[in-house]
Amino acid sequence: MSATSSPTSRRYPGHIITQARELHAVGWSPHSIAKIIHREHGMRPTYDTVRNWVDPEYNERMRAKAQRVNRVTWSKRWTFRLGGPRAKSTEYRVEFARRLHQEGVKVPAIVRVMTVVFEDPLTIDQVRAATRAQPRNDQ
Repeated sequence: MSATSSPTSRRYPGHIITQARELHAVGWSPHSIAKIIHREHGMRPTYDTVRNWVDPEYNERMRAKAQRVNRVTWSKRWTFRLGGPRAKSTEYRVEFARRLHQEGVKVPAIVRVMTVVFEDPLTIDQVRAATRAQPRNDQ
């Protein structure tokens, strides 16, 4: 379990995290632990931060959630970069289909392109759903 939930969040010294885990092991709640840390060390960890330190299941759920959010964000940002581990995600393929549709490519043609480009392409129904209410740039 890491000391923080994301690279941009505040970092806490290891001895504070160890103290939080020790307090939790003897029955203290995350709210109480946060207050104790603030009183003893002058740092104010949030309830969620303390819970991340002391509850492995919560930490794993938050890690998985962050990975899902990052995957969707990455897929939207890197629409046409083929290759790499994330190009296989459904989110990436949906964004790829949307981008082709925005460029004026019709749904059946998008499906044919995706069949060539991806090992596991979207079905025609999935492409239709992804491109529904998407404006096209017909020129």
